[in-house]
This record gives sequence, C-alpha cells and structure tokens, in this order.
Amino acid sequence: LLLARAETKGWKRLLAAWVGGLGFFLPALQWMRVADDMMVFCWLGLALYCSFYVPLGTSLLRRIDRRTQLPLTVTVLMDRFAAVAM
Repeated sequence: LLLARAETKGWKRLLAAWVGGLGFFLPALQWMRVADDMMVFCWLGLALYCSFYVPLGTSLLRRIDRRTQLPLTVTVLMDRFAAVAM
C-alpha cells in the first residue's frame, strides 16, 4: 500500500515491488524443491513468474487510486476484484 502512494520514479517503485514479491515468493514456494533436485529450476522459475504480478498489481492499484477520489481502502477492494478478474 505504501508503494501505491509513494512519490518516487516509476521504475524505482516497480523495482521495489518486484524485489518484495520475489522476497515473498522464494521462501513461500521453497517446498517445490523437495521432490527432486531438478525442481530447483522450476521453483526459481515459478517464483520469478509470480513475482512479476506484484508490480502489476501495484501499478493497477496506483492507477485506480490516482484516477478516483475514493479512499485507499475502497481502492484496494476494487483492485482485488480486478485481480480476480484477470
């Protein structure tokens, strides 16, 4: 939520969101590598793939927040509904 209202350059905000997403998905999906040694590549690939959705969601949330005069709590709900639709 802080990144949605941050007054930073676009690429810095997106990079911070992506690094945060990668920092979340790497440990969250680490169970995948237990099955086989080759699954390490699948684990890293899936973590990278999933982490790209965090900047996408942050950008969508920021766009909705900037174009409407709604409070941030309502904007977050709208963003969650849009994410489910994607």
